[in-house]
Amino acid sequence: MSNKPIHTIRDGACKVSIWQNPKSEGNGYWYEVTPGRTYTDASDQAKTANSFSNGDILKTAQLLEEAYRWIRHQKTKDRAAA
Repeated sequence: MSNKPIHTIRDGACKVSIWQNPKSEGNGYWYEVTPGRTYTDASDQAKTANSFSNGDILKTAQLLEEAYRWIRHQKTKDRAAA
């Protein structure tokens, strides 16, 4: 995985980060997603949790669906550029 996501989709504290990685054969990319929920800890530091409250479950599911559509669109662009 690269050091930074290629795209992040947010809804309030919930987010889905999309990562682009080159294929080992050198032709094209593959994608991964990381869902998370941002919060501030007791030291006032921004953190990301991988657990979700019941109020965040549907929101995260919708973000994952949006990430799926974004990746499909990006793959179309990747093929056109090849």
